[in-house]
Parts: sequence; C-alpha cells; structure tokens
Amino acid sequence: MPISDRHCGLAGAIFAIAIAGFAAPAPALDPGAQIREDTPPAQAYEIAIQAYHAGQKEEALSALEFAARKGFARAQWELARRYANGDGVKRDALKAFKYFQILADQHAEDNPFVSTARIIADSFVELSGYYLSGIPEAGVVQDVSEAFNLLYHAATYFGDPEAQYQLGIMYLEGKGREPNLVTAAKWLNLAAKKNHVDAQGQLGRLLYVKRAGPEDKLKGLMFLEVARRRAEPASQAWIIQTHDEIFASLGGEERELAVAAADRWIAKNGNRR
Repeated sequence: MPISDRHCGLAGAIFAIAIAGFAAPAPALDPGAQIREDTPPAQAYEIAIQAYHAGQKEEALSALEFAARKGFARAQWELARRYANGDGVKRDALKAFKYFQILADQHAEDNPFVSTARIIADSFVELSGYYLSGIPEAGVVQDVSEAFNLLYHAATYFGDPEAQYQLGIMYLEGKGREPNLVTAAKWLNLAAKKNHVDAQGQLGRLLYVKRAGPEDKLKGLMFLEVARRRAEPASQAWIIQTHDEIFASLGGEERELAVAAADRWIAKNGNRR
C-alpha cells in the first residue's frame, strides 16, 4: 500500500531537519565502519540519512536497521515507509506493517506536542489502511473496527488531520459504521480547519448538497472555493470538477459571497496545520 504524497512531504521535512547543520556527505561513505555496537542510535540515523543522500541506499538501510533495533522511532518509521513504497528495498507490506505496529504499540501515549508525534500519528493512519484492506498473503485479515480504532486514537490524541479526514469519510460512506452526516461533517471540519485539502472539498460538497440552511450552504461554497485554489490537478481533479460544476450553477451574487468568504478564511488561516 503506497504512502500518499503527504507522507512523502513529511519524510522530506524529517530529512531536512536531520541533515541541517551537517556538511554535504562525502561521495563514498562507509556506514559500517562508522557504526559500532555502542554507537548512539540518533547518530546511526544521521549516518543513514547522509548515506541515502549520497545514493548509497543499501548502506543507508543497514544503518537504519541498526538504529531501529535500538528503538529509534524515526528509523523505524523510515524503514516502514521504505518497505511500503519499495524505496531502495523490495516492497514488502508485511515488513512495513510490522514497523508501523511497533511504533503504534510503543508510542501510543507519547507527548502529542513533540516533534516525533507526527510520525507516530502517521503510523496509526498507515496501520488503519492495512486493516481496511488486509494483507491476505501475510495473514493480516481485514478488520474495519480495528482500522476505526486506530484512526480514532490518531485523530483525538494526536489531533492528526489525515486521521480526522478518514474518520469523516468512514461516517460519510457508512464504512464499518452507520452513515452519519452530522458526525462526518464534524470530523471533516476538524481536518478542514487544519488545511487538509480533501477534507475541505468533501466538507464543502457535503454542506452545500446535504444541508438546507443558507449559512451551511455558504460555508460549503467557501470550503469548495478554498479547496479549489489549493487542489493538485493530477491527484485532486474531483475537487476541481465538483467546484466548477456547483459554481457554474450559482448566481453572480452567490458566487461573489462565496469567493469573498474564501478570501477571508485564507487570510485568517493561511497554511496553518
């Protein structure tokens, strides 16, 4: 199960933090010569990042595995991501699943405001995806209830917008739960306020199409306009299409009100996560 673009962005941010302040890596690193049994796992992780950026993915993998065995969360998450995406290794859903599971088991009650909280929340979200689909070849059975519980923890304890969005979709579609548009709107709204673009698009459509009140409809149009401005044409074409179809049916005054509301919302919220 490939990790979505947001996780690639998260990985890039972690890489940038990890190598900030370090000189560019030499063309030929030898992580094996730099890592001993008493090497601090954080140092092994930094060596792995340098080796990765030098194009030495096998050497980086070895250093990551060392740091992961020592319980270093960032290394465990990075290995999970690589096995999920087949980045420098053969794609292996079960290995990815196991690393994400270790992170979720060992860090479920970590301080939600520390820097590693994002990768822990991400691990819960990724695990939920595996439980939604199952890994038949590895004996991991589909369990929608467990997927919901994982998302709920990430959404409430860590306040993760992707988890909040996915909970909204589960209630919207009645996946493992009775459909509940009010609860769906609640979760989508939490994610939308954190600038989750898909949540903004889904909430906008839900409020405009399903709610009768004029305030709800205007809020729906506002979020559709906000999402339309930030949507990626390749991966979020549905937002663009939904927005354009709905806005084409509006009168000029209604359209102007929605655009003005979106302008105010963006000015106030910017790209706040």
